[in-house]
Amino acid sequence: MEEATERDFAAEASRNTRASILVVDDNQGIRTCLSALLSMMGFQVTQAADGDEALDLISKKKFGVVFTDFEMPGMDGFTLASNIKISSPKTSVIMMTGSDQRVVQEKMRNGCVDSVLFKPFKVEDIDESVQGALTGGFASYATGQHFDEVEGGERNEKIRT
Repeated sequence: MEEATERDFAAEASRNTRASILVVDDNQGIRTCLSALLSMMGFQVTQAADGDEALDLISKKKFGVVFTDFEMPGMDGFTLASNIKISSPKTSVIMMTGSDQRVVQEKMRNGCVDSVLFKPFKVEDIDESVQGALTGGFASYATGQHFDEVEGGERNEKIRT
C-alpha cells in the first residue's frame, strides 16, 4: 500500500470537514483503524460495535455515510442496511466484507447497499468509496475490473447496485 502524504490528508481534510460517517464493525481493530483513517481525512466519525448500537445512533444523528461489516453477531450488515434505508433513505451504505463475491452479489439484489468493499481493501478504495457516496458518483469497479468480470480473482473489487 502506498503511503499517503501529510499534504494528501490535509487536502482531503479541507474537503471533508462537514461529512459525518458511522463505522459499524464487531471487530474493534478494524473499527478503530478505519475510524482513525477517516478522521485523518477530515470526516467526523462515530463508531458502533453492532447493528443495534448503529440504529440507536442513527435515530439520534444524521450520517451521510455508513460503513458496515457484513458478518456481525446479531444483526448482519444487510439487515442493518435495510433498516438504515427505511429510516434514512439518503444515507449511503458501504458494505465491508471478506465473504465470497457471489454470496454478496446475491444478497445485494434488495438494493439497500450502495457499494461494497472486499477485504482486504486499500486506503484508495476507502477514499474512492466515501467520495462516491458523498457525491452520488460511486465507482462500479476498483483495480480496473468490473465485478461481473471477476471469477475468483481479486477480492477488493467494489460493486454498485
